[in-house]
Amino acid sequence: GFNFSKDSRNVYYDGKDLEPEIDPKTIVALNYSYIKDKTGVFGWDYYMKELIKTDVADVASFRAVGTCGSAEKSFAHYYRDNSSIYIPSESSGMEKLDSIDAGTFEYLGVYEVAEGMSYSVAYAKDKNAVYKSCGQVLAGEFAR
Repeated sequence: GFNFSKDSRNVYYDGKDLEPEIDPKTIVALNYSYIKDKTGVFGWDYYMKELIKTDVADVASFRAVGTCGSAEKSFAHYYRDNSSIYIPSESSGMEKLDSIDAGTFEYLGVYEVAEGMSYSVAYAKDKNAVYKSCGQVLAGEFAR
């Protein structure tokens, strides 16, 4: 479920008061682990139990696109702004995928790939390639 909440003065994650740098008046939920306000995009680090401000080019146009891969209850997502495609990164909170052309990027959807365990993979494309999972170029007979 979605773990962020707010009141008129603060933003919370699972009931924990987050840093006062987040503006509750302009906060927007991107999904269960990323939010943004007028100043930046923030991701929740599950291991360190803290909010990390990520490095994105254009906060105003930044948004979630869709899941790029999942295993059990762990999900990774594609994100984008007007000029770039991103995936989550442990070191910076967000990694820009320079190899993907944002102007022609098209998210194709998520497909279940294994029985028993809840596991899925996403596909996307741009003018250069077809991608599986989180930005991996799909090679072989299915590539164009």
